[in-house]
Amino acid sequence: MGAKNIAALTRSFLDVVFPRNCVITGDAVEDDSSFQFIGNSAASKIFTVDPPHCQTCGYPYFGAVMASDRACPKCKELKPVYGQGKTVILVEGVGRELIHQFKYEGAGYLLRDFLTLFEGTPGLKEYIDGAFLVPVPLHPRKFRERGFNQSEALCKALIQLQPSAQLADILIRTVDTPSQTLFSRKDRMRNLRSAFKLNLSSDSDVNARYLIVDDVFTTGSTLNACARTLKKGGISRIDILTLGHG
Repeated sequence: MGAKNIAALTRSFLDVVFPRNCVITGDAVEDDSSFQFIGNSAASKIFTVDPPHCQTCGYPYFGAVMASDRACPKCKELKPVYGQGKTVILVEGVGRELIHQFKYEGAGYLLRDFLTLFEGTPGLKEYIDGAFLVPVPLHPRKFRERGFNQSEALCKALIQLQPSAQLADILIRTVDTPSQTLFSRKDRMRNLRSAFKLNLSSDSDVNARYLIVDDVFTTGSTLNACARTLKKGGISRIDILTLGHG
C-alpha cells in the first residue's frame, strides 16, 4: 500500500476517533472540505485574491482597471523601495479570524490550511520560484512571548509549495517597536526607523531575487522598512508577499 493511501486511511481513522471541528463555526469539518480545520460554510466566506490586483501591494481591483494603474489608492503614498507585491486573502471576516488565531492564539496547525490557500492562488508558485524568502523578524522579547515567528512559519509553508524557494533569515529586529495596529502610516514609518539590521553571510548572493514575507499588509510601512534595509546591503531585486491584506 502506498504512503498516500496509508495517510488517507490514518486520517479517516483519526477523524472518527477525534473529529475535526471548524475553527470558525465549531461544527464538524465536512469530508469534502478542501481544508483540515475550516468547514465549507466558513471557507466560502474567505475572500481570496485573484487578478486583477494592485502590483504594488496585491490588493484586488474591483471593476474595470486600466493596465497603467499599477498602484491602488491604498499604497499610492507608500513610495515603495521594492518591486512588486502579492497577497493571498483579504483580512476581513473569516480571513481576519484565521490570521488572528494563527498569530496570537498559537494555532500553528492552520499552516496546513494556509498551504491549501497558497496552492489555490493563481501564479503564486511561479511568483516565488527560485526566490530567497525573507521573513519579517520579531524582536527577541516578542518572540519569547509568542513562541514563534509567524512570518518564518509562512516561509516554510511556501517552500512546501515551491521547493525551489529558499529561506533567507537575514533580517534582525533591533528595536522593540510598539504594536503598529493603531498608528497612522506616518507614525508607523517613524517607529520603524532603524528597526532592522541586515545579517548577510559571506556566501549570500546579493544579485539574487529576495522576497520579503509577512502575515499582513496594512500600510506597507514594515515591509518597506525591511526592503530599505536590504537595499542598504546591496540587494536590488526585492519583492513582497503577504498572507493577508488589511
